[in-house]
Amino acid sequence: MPLLLFLALTLPAFFFCMLANGILGPLLVELAGDLNSSVAAMGLLAAMTALPWAIVAPIAGPFSDRYGRRPLILGGLVVTTLAVLASGLAWNYWSLAAFRFITGLGAALVPPNCTAAVSDFVPAERRGYAVSMMLGTFSLASLIGMPAVTYAAALGGWRTPFFGLGVALALTFVLFLLFFPGTERKKQARFDYAKYFAPMRKDRRPLMLLAANFTERTSITIGTTYLAAFLLQTYHVSLAEVAPALSVVAVGMLIGSVTGGPATTVRFRLKVCAAAQALTGVTALVLFGTSPGFLISVAM
Repeated sequence: MPLLLFLALTLPAFFFCMLANGILGPLLVELAGDLNSSVAAMGLLAAMTALPWAIVAPIAGPFSDRYGRRPLILGGLVVTTLAVLASGLAWNYWSLAAFRFITGLGAALVPPNCTAAVSDFVPAERRGYAVSMMLGTFSLASLIGMPAVTYAAALGGWRTPFFGLGVALALTFVLFLLFFPGTERKKQARFDYAKYFAPMRKDRRPLMLLAANFTERTSITIGTTYLAAFLLQTYHVSLAEVAPALSVVAVGMLIGSVTGGPATTVRFRLKVCAAAQALTGVTALVLFGTSPGFLISVAM
């Protein structure tokens, strides 16, 4: 499979699934008003998406090794597409919560299996490039996707971004169905899920890294979910004004991702990571605790 075709399929799938996961952030205030709820309660819907993602993603990997990437990716795209479109039709808080939960179930199948497919279709000398391109879509989802969601909501209401994203996911599914090849299933006498995690019984360091990644991802998700609502309610700006602000924040995330790579090569890289997280925490406390002004908040 040519590398260009592989990336043309997997990068949009990554992008749209990450956007499906974080689409609520700019919409919290409008959702709360339309569905007769509070911004805090709407923010909890982010957990309704993240919870099934956290459960399904680790389980999906071993199953895709046995049954192939293609069936799981296609299934994940179908579920995510239908759940995102249904979210645009939600009539109350609990219907939206149910659709967001299903969104997490489907989306959790796609990015991990796209990443795993790198070893199936990409030559060893180009795998690092392919993976870095995929990880770059995390920042692109914030840089391009979140402002697009904000503008769409400002023009057509909060349902419009869900419908637009649903159509994009449906097109991605069609492209995968037509052009993404299957792989040969592995023949195993017995499927032993536990064996995939057996090395962690002897070496606890991966568990500590997973725990650190969990807390870091949790804090980032909370911050990005509530940032738009914080700006809207604290400084009484419009959705159209918040959209470019989110782009500025995403540029900062992109710069951090790029500069973070070289930092992993230095001898004291763990201390660099710890210091960066501590600085992020202090900045967040000042930002959300003092409300220093719209432009300063965006800069922070």
